[in-house]
Amino acid sequence: MMEFAFANAGDKEKIITFKQWGDINISAENFYDCSNMEITAIDKPNSGDITIFADTWHDCTSLTDFPWIDTSSGIDFSSAWNNCDGLTSFPLLNMSSGTIFHDAWLECSGLTSFPLLDVSAGLDFDDAWRLCTGLVDFPLLDMSSGTMFSQSWRDCSSLANFPLLDMNAGTNFTNAWLNCALDSDSIDNIMQALVNNGSSGLSTSLAGGTSLSGELWSEAASANYCLLIDDGWTIDTNGVVSCAPEILNANLADLSPNNNFSGTLPNLGNDTNDFSIVVNFKIISYPDSFFHVMAIDTGNENDYWVGIAVANNNTVIGTTYKQSGAGDTIITSPTSLGQWYHAVFTYNGANKETNLYVDNVLIGSNTSEGGWPGLSRMVQGRSAAGRDAGSGINYSDCEIHSPMVFNRLLTSQERSDIWNSGTSKCYDLLTANTPSLADSVYAPPLYNHAGFVGQELIDQSTSGVVTTNNNSTPFTGSAQIECTS
Repeated sequence: MMEFAFANAGDKEKIITFKQWGDINISAENFYDCSNMEITAIDKPNSGDITIFADTWHDCTSLTDFPWIDTSSGIDFSSAWNNCDGLTSFPLLNMSSGTIFHDAWLECSGLTSFPLLDVSAGLDFDDAWRLCTGLVDFPLLDMSSGTMFSQSWRDCSSLANFPLLDMNAGTNFTNAWLNCALDSDSIDNIMQALVNNGSSGLSTSLAGGTSLSGELWSEAASANYCLLIDDGWTIDTNGVVSCAPEILNANLADLSPNNNFSGTLPNLGNDTNDFSIVVNFKIISYPDSFFHVMAIDTGNENDYWVGIAVANNNTVIGTTYKQSGAGDTIITSPTSLGQWYHAVFTYNGANKETNLYVDNVLIGSNTSEGGWPGLSRMVQGRSAAGRDAGSGINYSDCEIHSPMVFNRLLTSQERSDIWNSGTSKCYDLLTANTPSLADSVYAPPLYNHAGFVGQELIDQSTSGVVTTNNNSTPFTGSAQIECTS
């Protein structure tokens, strides 16, 4: 029996050909940096009881084929074949006892494929295949015990095909797929695997290399990406993956017989914060003065309010308004009774610019004075002059559908997507194709993915009935609004 280890020292470079194993015991660092060595031996070494194979063939850059040896007791394979860049194939070794695989095949750039090894006990796969630049396909390995996947496939610049792996135990995916060549199916699989993992607040990267740009991701991959972002993940990508912004759900309630409603919102912050307001509405009669179709205020009717209103001069108004003084910014557009309108009002906290869009057309822009300390209440149907709800004045007869508040600016594409969703530019809740989320919250077609938390439907001509849909069943009863006009 003979034991030795070059361990990156001594006459390591003098070994040219290893023709017979004989009684050599394989162990850690045996052939570390034997950069000129080839193995032609046909017998098998004494390796069946060896548990540590760390750095055993590290930097054996002349190896082109690796023989089958008994690795069934191996636990630690860290850097075992690190920088064996001449390897063009790898045998189906028994690695079923292995737990440590970090750096195991780091810089094995000659490998174009990888065998279906049993690594089911593996825990640490950090940098395991990093810089395997020739690797095109990755096999469906059982990695269900793995916790560490930091940089596992980083810089695998040819890696296009990646399967749906069970990585549910993973706790670190930092830069796992940075600088790869992942195709659409592979990105689908990775996003699904990370969602299946169920963790929050982690990070990874699918950026760099030639991996598919985010704009071209499938709907499923984009939806899963958005779910992960909602769970606090940081995911770097090529291009931009579009997510619906967070929608803040007002818990509406009937506050008076005069059919005005309000509800608490998560605080949108002061005048440096962006927001967007979306509503579909149909005016049955005009008010004496003007009233809120969809507005947000500070919780004090005699303070500030912003949003969309209807005036007695037959116009829809997009405004930031100061109750205690002269009106701030006002943008108006004419309306007709009995016709559905789709209005979007946006506010840019950086430059205080306001925009009003009606039926997806920019009506006008203005610059607000700002000044509000914090917006935290949604108001619909209430007198814009802040009069007592019981007075019965300044209320119109108006149907309001699909009010939504966003805590950022909607992009041009998002505004177009909302406008093009549903029937007659109004989300039709009466169709048989009502989509729903996994947690049974109704969403119109645009929001059949992460980010949508709820939707309300109000009909102010039916004695203040408020209906909130929290399931996939179409609305029924007197509060439903059929968007057929």
